[in-house]
Amino acid sequence: MKEIYYDPVQLDYLLKRRKKRHYKKGADFEREVVKHLEEKGFLAFRCAGSKGKGGVDIVALSQERVFLIQCKLGKEKLSTLELQELKEISQKYKCVPQVATKENGE
Repeated sequence: MKEIYYDPVQLDYLLKRRKKRHYKKGADFEREVVKHLEEKGFLAFRCAGSKGKGGVDIVALSQERVFLIQCKLGKEKLSTLELQELKEISQKYKCVPQVATKENGE
């Protein structure tokens, strides 16, 4: 079997590129969710840098409620910690926690 050798600089570049593609897919999905919510009459917006905010990716407002939404794309699952953080921040601000998911290709 032939061994494959990568230049560390090239490998670092490939890993960063893969991470950027993954981020872009997630951000595109979040934009898709925002657009859908707006079409349904919500005021919705993405939260930049959502990692440190209880995992809230989108805030959506209706006349009656405020929704805090965590988006997961593909095979990603909401971890127990992420779910707990989403619940805690939702309770603190009296919002409705939601999770939006999409399988790859759907």
